[in-house]
Amino acid sequence: MRTVLVSTYDLGHQPQLGAELAAICDDLEVVDLTRSPGAIDLAGAGRVIVTAPMFTGSVAAKEYIEDHQDDLAGKPVVLAGLYASVLESALDPAVRERLSLRSFDRFQLQDLLKPAKGGDPSRPTAKRAYRAERRGLLPLAQYRKVLAKGASIANGYVEASIGCRHRCLHCPVAAVWDGRIAVNDAAGVLADIEEQHRLGARHFSFGDPDFFNAPQHTIPILQEAHRRLGEVTFDITVKVSELVKHEEWLDGLAENGLAFVISAVESLSPEVLAKLGKGHTPEEVFKARDLLFERGVGLHPTFVPFTPWTTRDDILDILDFVWNSHLEDVVEPVQYSIELLTPQNSLIDRAQGGFLSYDPDVMGYPFEYRDSALSALQRKIALLASACGDGGYAGTFEAIYSLVETDLGRSERAARPARRAPEPVVVTEPWFCCAAPIR
Repeated sequence: MRTVLVSTYDLGHQPQLGAELAAICDDLEVVDLTRSPGAIDLAGAGRVIVTAPMFTGSVAAKEYIEDHQDDLAGKPVVLAGLYASVLESALDPAVRERLSLRSFDRFQLQDLLKPAKGGDPSRPTAKRAYRAERRGLLPLAQYRKVLAKGASIANGYVEASIGCRHRCLHCPVAAVWDGRIAVNDAAGVLADIEEQHRLGARHFSFGDPDFFNAPQHTIPILQEAHRRLGEVTFDITVKVSELVKHEEWLDGLAENGLAFVISAVESLSPEVLAKLGKGHTPEEVFKARDLLFERGVGLHPTFVPFTPWTTRDDILDILDFVWNSHLEDVVEPVQYSIELLTPQNSLIDRAQGGFLSYDPDVMGYPFEYRDSALSALQRKIALLASACGDGGYAGTFEAIYSLVETDLGRSERAARPARRAPEPVVVTEPWFCCAAPIR
């Protein structure tokens, strides 16, 4: 039975779910909407899987399903990803009635497809077999690049673990995994890294929600990959509080090709950080930055600037941090416009105020700002960010920075500290998984 996987958005990477499912399903056809947005031939397809990884991909998935409901009618349609159940609830009721919809997680998908190769059922345990088959995917050359030292480098992608030990209240991973993790077979991850290296990848992103969830497992994988391949570099994602807590691991990572760390700073407001359950302080953000810079490792912070509790000064604090840290070249401008998303399964306490009734168009609960002027400011920033292309983020940052300074009446910018950030390593993907597409 031919299975079609419609992949909606993978942060500019090859569809990871497609690579994993192709290893257990002989008749899988992967279509990446970000690279092949035309009509999808569903004739003869016995099953259609549509990914809903996070909000951005779910918007694309919702549009695809509602626009192609005639083609999908009569076929089993599987929604897969962290936002799968959120997307199912957000679909028009008339569409849901026409389609045979089910929401599956990765383990359930393996159970669904493995009979095609006679495999044993998978179970959501702490250890997970990992295989990836990338021959049916579009070439790495069509995907995200890393720009470093004047070179454009093909960017590979793997996951050494899935799930997350942490329970940040706004995070869709926490809402689904509830503090659980599973580790992927080290030999399989290394084999995938070597295969992508053969296909041209010279930088690898570890997509683990937090690389320090299982450091005894993940760190040796990175080190062994560097030992085998030598010249490759890496990026990982680590929580701010974990960077500060485990300074002793950073030296070994820096010595084995770690180029930069993605870390969910989200805000520099103590109130906002507490409301989001981030578990770090503004002071720890600066400490984590300094620990990385001292080792020649870059920081790529992510932000959720606009929340019910945000003030205009909070927005300026984020921009000041980026400016004073010399990070304007590496932060995707869309990061400065992101509004808090609160789907039905969110762990955020909506009784804290500001939240409105559920709205299927935003797949969650919109909110009102305490400062009504923030709504217009967010839209202006979002429009500036949406005009930014791949890389070249500094010019858009300056436009946004000047806009906010003018809005707050700041006429003169303080002197900038001397640069301590390493040479920027830039990714050519200006969008972000939790950003709302601009209409």
